[in-house]
Amino acid sequence: MLSQAIWYDQTSKRGRPSRTVLESRHRLCKHEAKTKAFKDQGSGGPGEPMNQAQATETVPRPLLACEGVSKHYGAVAAVSNLSLDVRPGEVLGIGGPNGAGKTTLFDVITGLTALDQGRVMFDGRDITNAKPQTLCHMGLVRTFQLNAGYDTLTARDNVLVGAYFGHRNIVIPGLRLSAQAKRRAEAAMDLVGLADIRNTVVKTLPVYQRKLLMMASALASEPKLLMMDEPVGGLNPHEIDDVMKLVERVRGAGITIVLIEHVMRFLVALSDRVMIMHHGEKIYEGSSAGLVRDKTVVEVYLGTGASLRLKNLIEERQAR
Repeated sequence: MLSQAIWYDQTSKRGRPSRTVLESRHRLCKHEAKTKAFKDQGSGGPGEPMNQAQATETVPRPLLACEGVSKHYGAVAAVSNLSLDVRPGEVLGIGGPNGAGKTTLFDVITGLTALDQGRVMFDGRDITNAKPQTLCHMGLVRTFQLNAGYDTLTARDNVLVGAYFGHRNIVIPGLRLSAQAKRRAEAAMDLVGLADIRNTVVKTLPVYQRKLLMMASALASEPKLLMMDEPVGGLNPHEIDDVMKLVERVRGAGITIVLIEHVMRFLVALSDRVMIMHHGEKIYEGSSAGLVRDKTVVEVYLGTGASLRLKNLIEERQAR
């Protein structure tokens, strides 16, 4: 997927559109025709009423769906009857106070922790309590708050592990890495900007580059959905800006993203929708602009001062 995205960028810069571009335009025209027919029928326009199957075709199926998910630790509800949908191609940002249940939600979705109640669907399949490695091979991957890596290996070798073992189930590893795995690793390192340090031993890397390395390892498996837990935690403002640009590039490669973050300027700048959790429950879901107007969110999470600063930031971005 990443190598295809890079190839597409190169071909689209030429004066003559590629075959892929022409086919995409053809599909777009067909989609617009279907949308117009649907609107005409829904407003009393020409055409016969649509049946339920036809109406369903116009609504994209969620890539990820959580239905009434709950996880308890004794009497404490870390996640309580939470439901959410993530549409293909979007960025969903999740915020909330420490202990709100954000990471636990990631854990039950990605199979690290078994949920107590509810169901998780991914790409139309029930993945409730599936194993993490199974989900990775299906295209659902995640990164963690703490930087994970093999300290004694080079950056390139770390990413090759993700490219080789993360892409599909390897029952009996071969004596050599496949050419496809090497291409995926190189494309991922190019995307995150680590090509220049590919031969550097990981234990010598600073926090920022170790975070990028973890993202590259996840991307090398060619995921459909990338879940990132506090990707800019501990970074300085300049590094945060760089990761913002990286997330935009990842999205441009066609990868759906769900991220947890406390740095609100990062969260609201990148997210199509924002969800705020508190005591394991969803207390807000909607646009970034609506976030600062929600009294509950301001009271339990943002505070008056932070909400005003965030409001000014959103207005400045909208005015550009």
